[in-house]
Amino acid sequence: MEDNKQSDEEFFNEPLDLPGEPDTDDWVSSMPKRSWKRPIIIAVVIILIVFGGFFAWQLLTDTNDTDTTDQATEQVAPTPAASNQAEPGASEDDIPAVTSTEQAKTSSPRMEVTYPTNWTLTEGEDDVTIESPAFGFTTANNTVIDDGVFRLYLRQGARESDSNYIGRGVASLASESLTYTDPALGQREDTNVSFFGLDRSDHISFLFIAGNFSLSVGDTLGPDFGQAPDTYIIAGGYSSPALEDDLEMHSMSPQVFQSTNAYKQALGIIRSLRLF
Repeated sequence: MEDNKQSDEEFFNEPLDLPGEPDTDDWVSSMPKRSWKRPIIIAVVIILIVFGGFFAWQLLTDTNDTDTTDQATEQVAPTPAASNQAEPGASEDDIPAVTSTEQAKTSSPRMEVTYPTNWTLTEGEDDVTIESPAFGFTTANNTVIDDGVFRLYLRQGARESDSNYIGRGVASLASESLTYTDPALGQREDTNVSFFGLDRSDHISFLFIAGNFSLSVGDTLGPDFGQAPDTYIIAGGYSSPALEDDLEMHSMSPQVFQSTNAYKQALGIIRSLRLF
């Protein structure tokens, strides 16, 4: 029986439960338990925010770069590719601009003319030629002429060889009016410049002062024009030493024919004519 009784020593060594003091085991078990999921969710949200911000910044940067590149592309116009195929005689660089002129008076034909000093006037027995400085050009059939000139041919009364070219001339363009700068007494103030191709109208072989005749494309003057002794024959075109006849000229496209300094200076010479 004494075995079932606590000894006094054991009784006094037991922990004393004070009134109102919770049992330690119960207190521990009653403590709130923290979930391990919450920190992970917070970390994931932070990572998503960081990566989302970085992605938005990267997208904005790329957009700005693209806009800048597009603006630069718009501002810098592409340079046209240079053509390797030159078109001599199609620009105004064929002969120099006029810096000085001189005058000449001839007896056959009876006239006075002003021309640039770098052009050459030559008097024949019954005709006059006035030639530009030499330059290169390309003909209507793509022949390159390196030593060409623009030549004006003037005489009174057409010869048979002249009529051969005049008679074959077919107007390539409508005639254009030309006003003389200081016409002589009895000389008309205005005339017509016509442009002829040989036998067809898709090119220009020579220009011709046609007086009262204003022609349309396809018109002709006929082989008998200008044969009266007092009729002034005034013609011009692109020539070279290889051509022998006075009215034999290289065939040119209409655009090239009228585009050169040589052509424009030739018109100036014609305007200066005073015919007696």
